[in-house]
Amino acid sequence: MSAGVNSSHGLLLQHRAHDYGHLIERWETLADQTGLRMEAFVKRGEYPIYHLRSEEPPDRDAGIYISAGIHGDECASSLGLLHWAEENHEILQNI
Repeated sequence: MSAGVNSSHGLLLQHRAHDYGHLIERWETLADQTGLRMEAFVKRGEYPIYHLRSEEPPDRDAGIYISAGIHGDECASSLGLLHWAEENHEILQNI
């Protein structure tokens, strides 16, 4: 097995995409850093499902909805959205 495959495999073993508490902590940190409100709007089993929203939308006629979820072992969309959000504070602060 090549070094690239080993390191990729190791990365997959170390991800925390199914660690609900860790993911919520990252989203809470993001909300604090961007001035967004993180609110639970429904509960599925024992887990609240959250949304983030701006305090005062800059233009009440405009908005954006972005969603991602985990289904079984398919966690790429949720991790991808979280990574994008952590890297794009400026965009989030202006929506």
